[in-house]
Amino acid sequence: MPLVLKTIILSFCLSLFTLGANATEYSVFVKNNLKGLVDNEGNEIIPAEYDDIGWSRGSTHVVGRVIGYRKRNNWGLISTKNEKLTRAIYSYLVPFDKQLIIAGIRKDGTNRSTYFLINESGKPVSKQRYDYLAAAGNRLIAANNRGRGQLFGLVDAKQRTLISLQFSDISYLGASRYAVTTQPNAVALYDADGNDLTGPSFQFINPFDGTLAEAAKDGKLGQIDTGGNIVIPFAYRRMKPGENTGMPFPEWKLLTGQNELLATVKYDSVIPAGKNLYRARSLKGELIMNGSGKALTDYCSCHIASVYPEYALVRRDDKYGLLDREGTWVLPPSYDSLIVGKDFYLASSTTATRLTQWHMLDESGKELSEYGYQTMIYSESGLIPVKRRNLWGYIDRKGKEVIPAIYQKVEPYRFDMAVVDYMGAQGVIDRDGEWVISPKEGRVDILSENRFLVKTRWGNHICDRHRRPVYETEQQLSPFDSLHLLATTDEGKVGLLDFSGNMVLSTMYDAVSPLMQDTVYIFDKGEKRGLLSKSGKVMIPIENEFEEFHDMHDDFFGVRIGGKYGFVDVNGDLRIANRYDSIGHFTEGMAPIKLLGRWGYVDKIERLLVQPLYDEAYPFHDGMAIIKMKGKYGMINKEGDRVIEAKYDEIHRGPSGRIVVRLGDRYGLFSSSGETLIIPKYEKITDLPGEYVIIRRHGKYGVTTKAGRSTIPPIYDTITYDDINEIFLAVTEPEWENLPNQEGE
Repeated sequence: MPLVLKTIILSFCLSLFTLGANATEYSVFVKNNLKGLVDNEGNEIIPAEYDDIGWSRGSTHVVGRVIGYRKRNNWGLISTKNEKLTRAIYSYLVPFDKQLIIAGIRKDGTNRSTYFLINESGKPVSKQRYDYLAAAGNRLIAANNRGRGQLFGLVDAKQRTLISLQFSDISYLGASRYAVTTQPNAVALYDADGNDLTGPSFQFINPFDGTLAEAAKDGKLGQIDTGGNIVIPFAYRRMKPGENTGMPFPEWKLLTGQNELLATVKYDSVIPAGKNLYRARSLKGELIMNGSGKALTDYCSCHIASVYPEYALVRRDDKYGLLDREGTWVLPPSYDSLIVGKDFYLASSTTATRLTQWHMLDESGKELSEYGYQTMIYSESGLIPVKRRNLWGYIDRKGKEVIPAIYQKVEPYRFDMAVVDYMGAQGVIDRDGEWVISPKEGRVDILSENRFLVKTRWGNHICDRHRRPVYETEQQLSPFDSLHLLATTDEGKVGLLDFSGNMVLSTMYDAVSPLMQDTVYIFDKGEKRGLLSKSGKVMIPIENEFEEFHDMHDDFFGVRIGGKYGFVDVNGDLRIANRYDSIGHFTEGMAPIKLLGRWGYVDKIERLLVQPLYDEAYPFHDGMAIIKMKGKYGMINKEGDRVIEAKYDEIHRGPSGRIVVRLGDRYGLFSSSGETLIIPKYEKITDLPGEYVIIRRHGKYGVTTKAGRSTIPPIYDTITYDDINEIFLAVTEPEWENLPNQEGE
């Protein structure tokens, strides 16, 4: 047989597609990139004239006596006798059962479709139309668009409503059961006739495996049967039903440093959130509890956003409210946004027409503002910027609109003045709404009570309250700090000038630092650095002898001159001679210096207080410094005495100031003055503020006093310190256990 003919036959055979349950009857074939249908004897039933044969979701089985065909992105129905039953008018065709088909038709002028059931002849089952329709067992899940989302329900094959279209979600679980979400974290079990079997009792229900389904309630897993009855109690973090095992939640104990038990709870995690407040998480949600383990909220999607002395700002299911320490809602969680002021709140809600509206509330939640606003911006300056009818104004702390909403844009008050945009121009008003600087073209910045920066397309200038020019320039000016403006040339060079327009640093430098230690600025040009006083006097010019110029520490700057290091003061005077190979920085009046390959310390009058004996030397803290000698670490005092011998592999200060050391694989503890508190005997030591440390021994965690006396025995898998409430959270991790049987045994 010729090779070409073999290739054609092979290509034809490869283009035959099996049609599901009707595999012995029909197959799709391809010819000239078009598709048709043949029977199991190879007879052409439907000629290859269509872009596709089958259904929208890719299947190709025949339903009764019909199958779908596609032309130009639309679908129609054709019989196995090559009779077109409908024109290609559908955007979507998918079989529902052996007689009915889910059809979609595009809405006029949109890419969205409306869905319904048709029979084999293309006749609609009913006049009912939906925005979503999908098979779910022998029923269909339907939905219609509502606002920004959809509301779901359940219908039968005659499109009769079994569950009304009012729920946020419905999913098919198998076994003729459905999970219906009534609100976030509230799911009910329904049967195929639309009967509610359980009410909104669960967070979620997974598909049935036979007659049982895994479900979650109050953050814990269990199992239910098809009637919604509890078969395995809700007590587990994870489950392996096939192995009949489950893993409980970790046990958390809230303990004082003296091992006094405050609470025992079981959650995935417990996170301190404020004074006597905790976030307790399990599975996909959380609740808020107090330090006694009492739940202050039900289990939901809760999050503590901020904590205040008397209450917490809480987000619950994407809404905000205020919760007090006893679990009472001061303000219900019903606001889209909530800002807490000193004696008022700013709150936004969504209206029935889906518009956002802001109000000022008093401490009881009563509306103070006379209008609903599009936006409110919290400000510490006294008056609150508000937006109404797309224009801005200000309200006072009582909600009264004291400056009418007539401006296109406003800024918070500063020096009892505010920058506003009015009629396309910008000016400055006082607290009574009177013009301090009338609106003009350009941008205005308030610098002080009597100085303003005005930027226009012609240049920048400083003026007073009467708009009298004080200084003008074509350079770019921008506020730098409370004393100066930053001037920038077109080439990117910068300098400083004061609010009276006096140039204190010419615009020839690459960068200027913030004010350091409220004393000086450092300015850079290339690799060189200079020094400018707070008052604007150049203390060290950029043309100097320094090859390196370090940042300021303890009023001294490290410098390199002629390849050697020393220190200068704020006047640029050399206070420590440039005789050293390397230096650290000054703390507590002493600085590390390196001489002849070894490190020691000098004071501010260059007395060599600690001889250069060490491989490494670090800055002093609380009168002691870490040093390294012959590969081992220790500590010395300011006299150079070794208060902790240099024999440790690791050494660091803890938050209490105590010293944690490691010798081999064991950790010990010294006081801040170098006294031995705990000899190196633990696998780990975590120093804490106050009187306690966390230790690990034989893989378990406990707590001792700083002197090493055990208070919480090392029996826990993890211990963390809650520094807000000054207690310990001790965790015991669970192990897999056998699930109880249906009798609870």
